[in-house]
Amino acid sequence: MNPTRVIPTLLINGWRGSGKTAFIHQLLQRAAIRQNPRDAALHWCVMRDAPLLPSTSTLSFESAAAADASTRVEWIDVAGGCLCCSALLPLRVKLVSTLRRLQQLPPALQPVLLLETSGLADPQVLLRLLGEPGIASSVALRACMTVLAPTQLQSPAIVTHPMFLAQCRAADRLLWLGSGDVSLRLLDRVLDAVVTC
Repeated sequence: MNPTRVIPTLLINGWRGSGKTAFIHQLLQRAAIRQNPRDAALHWCVMRDAPLLPSTSTLSFESAAAADASTRVEWIDVAGGCLCCSALLPLRVKLVSTLRRLQQLPPALQPVLLLETSGLADPQVLLRLLGEPGIASSVALRACMTVLAPTQLQSPAIVTHPMFLAQCRAADRLLWLGSGDVSLRLLDRVLDAVVTC
């Protein structure tokens, strides 16, 4: 891979139904609104595990890209199940090929990689993958965020589950999505952390 172009990367995890996909849509819409025409256009690449079960989200994946033509959004589903376990080899192959392609984008496009895990994924597995030789020099992990929903925090079965605890421990930022709508200030802070190099 071309080591001269490092791809800003964001890892989003959280329990199933916590609002990960809704947060990502709001983040992409805010990125499109904030886009300065003098800056490089953003090319967001969102990688996630191919859903095995119907998603609880009813959002249109194209809605975020329609907000502004200078912001591109590409969705990549990695088949094979949960990104952190059964799909690790397909994810590694897809990640390396995606990074190579993103590094070859013209300088007028600023690529950003966003990894969305499934609700039962262990983010430590993905963090180790991002740290592997051949991958680590191509990514700049800006944040590992765990999305939390208040209703889930009221469930003893969830808050004591080992995977939920692992997701919270791995995060350098916990996102409390109480009402479903994320404040513009929070979205701007996330974008500043991800896009500012």
